[in-house]
Amino acid sequence: MSFLEHLYDLRTRIVHALLGIAGGMFVGLSISKYVIGFIIRPMLAALRGAHLEDHLIYTSPTGYISLIITDNKKGGESAGEYMASLLPKGSKVITLDHAPTNDNGQTRRKGFESKSADLGLQVLPEQPVARLTFDDSRKAMEDLLVSEPDVKGAFAFNQLVLQGAYQALEQAGKAGQVKLVGFDLDPVSYQMVKDGKIDALVVQDPFKMGYEGMNTVITKLQGGQVNEFLGLDTKLLTKANAAEFANDPQVTGK
Repeated sequence: MSFLEHLYDLRTRIVHALLGIAGGMFVGLSISKYVIGFIIRPMLAALRGAHLEDHLIYTSPTGYISLIITDNKKGGESAGEYMASLLPKGSKVITLDHAPTNDNGQTRRKGFESKSADLGLQVLPEQPVARLTFDDSRKAMEDLLVSEPDVKGAFAFNQLVLQGAYQALEQAGKAGQVKLVGFDLDPVSYQMVKDGKIDALVVQDPFKMGYEGMNTVITKLQGGQVNEFLGLDTKLLTKANAAEFANDPQVTGK
């Protein structure tokens, strides 16, 4: 085919695609109220069966009545503050960054790095982690030990990254020489904190998120005013206070 023939074929395909989209939109809009009615029928029946008002609140896919999340900046700052308590001023610290486009993760990183710098630590440019896997995290730490052999602290905004990083440190004979501080909790990372392999974890409170979320929904349904944004505090898990987290559902799985 010549270049002009390719252009003609492209134009034809674009026209056909637009016609298909337009037709789909017309059909979708025509039957939307019937589809929605079919979807919500069981919910309305359940509400009436429980002698509750059969009233539903409609929101857009991107809309919300209240945003309830962890205060990620403050959590990152607490990680930076604890890291600074472990190291002398001027020590090199770095973020092992597996999600450079994730808003929550980057907010945590900025909180950590800004607080670390304020307290006299030397903050290095982020070390990329290709994917959120144990092996990629281990490989990122291995690469870091080659490029920055005198690094003294590493922060990650997911506990799995620290698990892989610790294995790299152990294999290099540097376990304990690089302080590890991060975010989030699971049974493996909890045990690693107890064993002194991870120095600290910033722990979120999923229970409180759900509790505050349900309170917000009930308040809204009853006509009350709700906060558009609610940032929840975090706690810092260390070896010294590990017993306080022993019954946390993120540790027990219950």
